[in-house]
Amino acid sequence: MKRKLDSPVNPHARSEGARGTGEGHTLGEQLHISPAISDLAPRVAPVLNAEFVKPQPGTGLWTSTYANGKSEWVEAYEDMFGEDGISAYALNWFVLTPCPTARILVIDSLVDLRRLLRQYPARRPYLRMLALPDFEAISRDYDAMSLTSRGQWATRLTQPSLYGWDSESTLWFRWMFTEVRRIIPLPPVAEAALQSRVDPGQDASGAQGYPKEGRS
Repeated sequence: MKRKLDSPVNPHARSEGARGTGEGHTLGEQLHISPAISDLAPRVAPVLNAEFVKPQPGTGLWTSTYANGKSEWVEAYEDMFGEDGISAYALNWFVLTPCPTARILVIDSLVDLRRLLRQYPARRPYLRMLALPDFEAISRDYDAMSLTSRGQWATRLTQPSLYGWDSESTLWFRWMFTEVRRIIPLPPVAEAALQSRVDPGQDASGAQGYPKEGRS
């Protein structure tokens, strides 16, 4: 399922794209996974602070970068819960294309995190080394906060720390996407088995109805 959306209206949009610690930063396709939502509506619940390194559950919209059929969030989830819980491959997958004018605050290093906490002071002293960003304040200036793969490792066991994000991911404060499509993923074992049965020049994911890059 693929759906084109009207370009989001962003009164603060800048033609050069993201600003702040991620000046000029743009994001590629993003993956959102949900156990309950069968059709992703173009709205985002206003973010609310919590006494944790993340905002209150159910607020904001979480995504991770989706490239070459893979997501670091999926890999982290499967490592933690795949054997004993519900596999990520049993959930609903949505691929979203970010608006190029989205204002994205990027955390790519410990320096970036410390700068963030200077600009948006923590709501209380660090809790067991964890940073407690004021997401509500950040959301007034940015459309999203993105933790890169390098930033995740650079802030994982530090003080302050974003330990709990667990992988490269982006927290969206408002809907800033131009396109969304739902896909049906193949677990790695099933995909490997399928690849072994197709001709060398045949695209196994295409044979299963996966969206191919460059197609509408």
